[in-house]
Amino acid sequence: MLGLFALATTAFAAGTPPSAESLLKAAEIKAGHEHKNVFLVFHASWCGWCHKLDDLMTGAEFKHAFDKSYVIVHVTILENEPAQKLNENPGGKELYTSLGGGDGIPFFAIFNPKGTKLGDSNAPKNIGYPAEPNEVVHFMDLMQKTSHMTAQEQAALRAYLSQKPTSGH
Repeated sequence: MLGLFALATTAFAAGTPPSAESLLKAAEIKAGHEHKNVFLVFHASWCGWCHKLDDLMTGAEFKHAFDKSYVIVHVTILENEPAQKLNENPGGKELYTSLGGGDGIPFFAIFNPKGTKLGDSNAPKNIGYPAEPNEVVHFMDLMQKTSHMTAQEQAALRAYLSQKPTSGH
């Protein structure tokens, strides 16, 4: 398990980001050891909604709930600037497309440790960050089906998402 993360880290330190496939495989192995699922996020540095999703999952209010449920892995795609393009994960765009991505980012998919896709952000189009009521319903359905969040944590997350302004979406 650590060997794959070490390989991915070494490749990145050498200037070449790890492949999307190697990141996903390493996350699946780690998820198996930790009895979690994998939350795979496709994102880019310029994407404001991607940052909002990351802030949701890593902010003090919900970090524990996401961390106990998922191994979260990011794949960088769709960068615009030449300097940022170097940060794209090889094979990322292809993996994104093969998983049903195509309506923008953030796009996410959730897998079990054996690599079976349990769900994604398509409802039927990509919800990205869940800001609209129908997007919150889809996101919370995924959380209910794939996370270890308690009913209280899910209720708090639903309330948080339902209160947030949707401007800029």
